[in-house]
Amino acid sequence: MLLKLPYDSIGGRLVGFGWRSALLKNEKVKPKQTICQKCTDYHDPNDTETATLQRDLIGGVCMRKGLFLILTSFILLLFSHDVLSAEEKSPGPPSTGQISLPWDKFQKLLNLDEERISLDIDEFAAITRQTGARELPPFAVKEGKVVLKREDFKKLLKSMDPPKADPALGEFLLTSAYYHARVEKEATEVSATFNIEVLPRSGRKNFVLVPLLRKEVALKTLTLDGKDALLTEKNGYHSVAVAQEGSHKAMALFTIATDLKRGPQSISFPVPRTPIIRLNLEIPLPSIQPEISSATSIKRIEKKGRTIIEAVLSPTENVHVAWSRIIPEAEKGPPKIYADLWQLLSIEDDALRVHATASINVLQNTITGITLRVPDKYQILDVMGQVVGDWKEREVKGQKTLEVSLKKPRQGKFDFVIRAERIFEDGTVVADFNGFVVPNSIREKGFIAVEMKGSAEAKVTEAVGLDRASFSELPPQLVSYSVKPLIFAYKYLRHPYRMVLDISKHKELPVISTVVDSASGITLFTEDGKLVHRLTYTVRNTWKQFMEVTLPKDAELWGTYVGGKSVKPTKNENEKILIPLNRSKSSEGGLAPFDVELIYFQKAEKFRWFGIKKSSFAIPDLMMSRVIWSIYLPFDYSFVHFGGTMEKEKIARGISPLLGLGKRMVDYNELNKQYRFAPGAAVPEPGAKGKRDVDKKKKARSLLESQRTLQSEFGRNLPVDQEVIADQLSREMSFSAKLEEVAVSGGMTTGVMPIRVQVPTIGQVYRFAKQIVSDEPLVAEVTYIKDTPFTVIKLIILLLILYALYRRRNWLRKVWDSESDRYRKSVAKFITPLNLIIISALLFLFSSFFLHPFFAKLFFLILLVAATYYGVHYLRARKERKKKDIGTEIQK
Repeated sequence: MLLKLPYDSIGGRLVGFGWRSALLKNEKVKPKQTICQKCTDYHDPNDTETATLQRDLIGGVCMRKGLFLILTSFILLLFSHDVLSAEEKSPGPPSTGQISLPWDKFQKLLNLDEERISLDIDEFAAITRQTGARELPPFAVKEGKVVLKREDFKKLLKSMDPPKADPALGEFLLTSAYYHARVEKEATEVSATFNIEVLPRSGRKNFVLVPLLRKEVALKTLTLDGKDALLTEKNGYHSVAVAQEGSHKAMALFTIATDLKRGPQSISFPVPRTPIIRLNLEIPLPSIQPEISSATSIKRIEKKGRTIIEAVLSPTENVHVAWSRIIPEAEKGPPKIYADLWQLLSIEDDALRVHATASINVLQNTITGITLRVPDKYQILDVMGQVVGDWKEREVKGQKTLEVSLKKPRQGKFDFVIRAERIFEDGTVVADFNGFVVPNSIREKGFIAVEMKGSAEAKVTEAVGLDRASFSELPPQLVSYSVKPLIFAYKYLRHPYRMVLDISKHKELPVISTVVDSASGITLFTEDGKLVHRLTYTVRNTWKQFMEVTLPKDAELWGTYVGGKSVKPTKNENEKILIPLNRSKSSEGGLAPFDVELIYFQKAEKFRWFGIKKSSFAIPDLMMSRVIWSIYLPFDYSFVHFGGTMEKEKIARGISPLLGLGKRMVDYNELNKQYRFAPGAAVPEPGAKGKRDVDKKKKARSLLESQRTLQSEFGRNLPVDQEVIADQLSREMSFSAKLEEVAVSGGMTTGVMPIRVQVPTIGQVYRFAKQIVSDEPLVAEVTYIKDTPFTVIKLIILLLILYALYRRRNWLRKVWDSESDRYRKSVAKFITPLNLIIISALLFLFSSFFLHPFFAKLFFLILLVAATYYGVHYLRARKERKKKDIGTEIQK
């Protein structure tokens, strides 16, 4: 650590840091002390010397007179030889205003080996400020001197930390650079001045290498602070070695090869990146226009046939200057106008509208406006363009003209758009079009395209001065303006021309404005004879106000929801329910659909031992693209036949229900656990309904793939993909939660729902579907029988079969024997019991992975029969071999 003292310490001043504010913040009130009115500090009023010292230290009263000369004079006399010898060994800056002393010499200077240290009051104040101490060490004042113990003074001096440099700044900084370049016929000489700041670092012993210019630059000279610099090459740069901390100035001189006669008329040289870059360039040519990349300001001065360029550049690593001669502007003649007009005619129901793009090219001079002739019977709607200032229509000698004024005088290419229309009369219309005309143009050409937007029919009956054109010849801008496919295309090279269109309007037919993309239904049959329905219609609507739904007469409506929000329906004179609809919002794929939900209740007879149950799907007054309907049925019943007008899934067809092969049993407690942990989308944010729906569908799809019994297969005429089944499964999973929501919210009115329905945790679910439904009834019918009598009936039938077989046992034995002989004679050598086991095992494995579970059960039964037959055959053959062996032994 070094203590820095200024040269003017002869006058008695020490270098220090500000400490007064820190001392004032942490000063505590000691016992038997009062506050001083002059210095606003606490001290003993009887100790006048200490009070005076503290007041001077805190208030800075005595610092105005300077420090005493005694201490600093003694320092200079004692160590003048050491300082001079240090200056001889290591050259430093010419004058920094300070003297640096090593810490050990400063200790000897103050006689720290003695028990007590005596200092002047001003000296003690300066040292205390430099340490930045908040609390003063114990001291006494005797005869105008501050007396401290040696240990206390050492602790005070140890707190004199030198200023710390930021390591992120590195060893040095290049703060600014100035380049002066003088271009001559064969070479350009560049003088560069760099301002370098070497940052202080404790313990530094080596030189600091500062890279200035790349090694490609041919240096002539380089000086540092007016002296020849120590120069080396490192990392591809010319680097200068700097020994001392502080500010330095490096000056470099190098040349660049140039040739003013041959060109190119530019110079370029690499530079180090600095925050401030100034450039001064002299070119021995008059009337020069410079172009400097990364320049923020450029000043051009002409002096004695030379051009001086002064510029300020943003931070860059390469200075590039190009210049060109300023050509005096010749006298301008009258403007020449060339025009291209691209006109789109849109035939709509009420008018013929024109969208014309005028592409103008002005040569030789500037213009402030342009005039066009307007076609007969056409009204100007608007004139648009970045160059358009204002426009107005005029009529001169019965001819309409359009005057377009420009924002500023223009030369070169520019364009603007004109929109006009001609209103149709009722019935058949003959509309002619002779186009916009630029009368002052030297040459005008263009294209005309026709599109049909309405329900009319158009024919071109006359085309004078026009040539047919293919649609591929049309400019892309003209094609991009059209909304509908183009029906005619023409081109012209000059005026006049004329097109006549024969337009016949036809009567429009009504189209469907509201459709149901899909309808989903869930119906719960309770064993005590109640039905709860939840129907969801996914609707796209443009203008329809209500959706009419016909419910059964005994139905009680519990809740109606549109777009997830509860609405209150009404009834019309035909006793149909009217549900208010939303208007579909526009989205990327067209109109966005929304859901309409109905939840209603029905009373019916309870389930008996045997019977038939029916239910109907509520049909709206809209066409439905697809309907899928799930029906919950009680657990302790067998459903032997399914009928109705809807398409049944495969497990509900034919005799499969009668044989009990298509029974789908669902345990919703177990299914909810699997559904909760099924992989889905990321956890959606609260309130993000769309994201939650996507997550439900993904979870249902994962659950559907893992559980084959939940899948539904329909016929070839009704393809229903797995996405639809997964969506239906997610609705089935949320059926109980939706009923609970309605029960809590009270449905359509304030209060509670009439009854609280609990969806059974174990039951049977069957699905039905249909496509393109308009006004036909949708009915599902199921024939059921209770499991106990059905089991008894199946057992009686089985016993009757066994009894019949027993009665026919002799006939069966004869048949078996005859077939056995045939088998032994012909088939036995190919089909052995072991082969039967292998074939049946392979069939069982194949059916387990790829076929219906019924076939797996069937082939497993065949495998058991084959294994039993193989065991019997093996035991019989073994017995015969033993008998044969015994007979052989007896004979022997």
